[in-house]
Amino acid sequence: MLKNKLILKDNKKFFILLYLLFFFPYFIDVYFALNTISIPLFLITLIMCILFKNSIFNFSLSKQYKFLIFLFILITFLSSLNSFIIYNNLKPLKSFILLGVFLSSLIIFDYFNQTSFIKIVGFYKIVFFTLVVLGWISYFYDIKLFNYFRYPNNVFPFQEPSHFALAIGNISLPLLVFTGFFLNIFIILNLITLSLLFPSTVLLIYSFLGIIIFFFKKRINLLFKILIFFSFLLFIFQINFDCELFDYFFYRVNPSLSSDQIYNMTNLTYKQGWEFIYINLINTNFLGIGFQMMGSNKMILGDIYRIILNIYPTNYGQNLADGSFVMSKFITEYGFIAIIISFFYFMFILKFIIKFNSKISKIGLRLTDDDEKSKKIFFSELIIFSYFVNFFIRGINYFTPQLIVVFAAIILISHLQKKI
Repeated sequence: MLKNKLILKDNKKFFILLYLLFFFPYFIDVYFALNTISIPLFLITLIMCILFKNSIFNFSLSKQYKFLIFLFILITFLSSLNSFIIYNNLKPLKSFILLGVFLSSLIIFDYFNQTSFIKIVGFYKIVFFTLVVLGWISYFYDIKLFNYFRYPNNVFPFQEPSHFALAIGNISLPLLVFTGFFLNIFIILNLITLSLLFPSTVLLIYSFLGIIIFFFKKRINLLFKILIFFSFLLFIFQINFDCELFDYFFYRVNPSLSSDQIYNMTNLTYKQGWEFIYINLINTNFLGIGFQMMGSNKMILGDIYRIILNIYPTNYGQNLADGSFVMSKFITEYGFIAIIISFFYFMFILKFIIKFNSKISKIGLRLTDDDEKSKKIFFSELIIFSYFVNFFIRGINYFTPQLIVVFAAIILISHLQKKI
């Protein structure tokens, strides 16, 4: 990997573009009523790729990785072409161009590789504080400008709380490990408070993960850490048992205990994502229905979809194009290829969790220049780990700022460990 002096020279310009990457696509999506962040995401990454094209041209891969990437792209293209010829569906071919957004991952990798670790953490702090401010502004003020009146539950610039939760959650978890006690408390309090105020189940999940990370950072016995965490959960359940807010979260997990249909919707939509996987894998002999064909007439819908349709005849809760979490869309469209990749990702998460306590104990958490390589690897692993909420629980689609950064983190780990 060759050094790209242009990025070091123009790092302020890159910094601004990278910062906008986390907000601009969501704003444009709502302002122009696009119903997708893919197009504005493509535009900002295109600008990034033009300005910092040297990072792309200077990037090199081993023959094995080149072959695997070429094979995946070829399968995606042939699948898109097949969808157009057989089903007269042009969406996959149009979306194939959008794969270019992930070229920006090479540029982000180049920047993370060259810049100091403390600057990477500093950038994450700025994004986090911006998200916190926007979250509180959205709570106290009902934003109706720029077409946001169409989304009464918006968290500016996001159209709904779950999108905001995914953005701030993916930023918060890596930040928690590499910041001090008081900032840790600030991060966790904001995550918990905003998750209860909006409310947002996704943000509450990130809050619990943040609490776990916080206690594991402390040099106390592992069993005691686990006891503290479960005591905290018991305390939260006890003080909220009779309140309406507790019902909001509890009945999303146990809808059968609720007589209100709205409590069932989140749970049904999530189960629907799993049903999409099962019935479409069986129907296609584990080959998948093809890239970006989820939501098309090729997809088998299933019984849960019909239940949701009876409850809400409009598009609310259907999630036909994204399956409500990334893995649902990925496996439904790519079949056994996606199953293999998902298995490797699951094993990474499992391995990361098992080794987390030892890693967090061994690594020097003070923000000095000592052992930059180890810190960057651990930070990148945290970025990849944080994405599991998008992948397994609640995600939008493939083309998101979070996945772009995840790919950059994967490349950085491979580069620092000399695997590419």
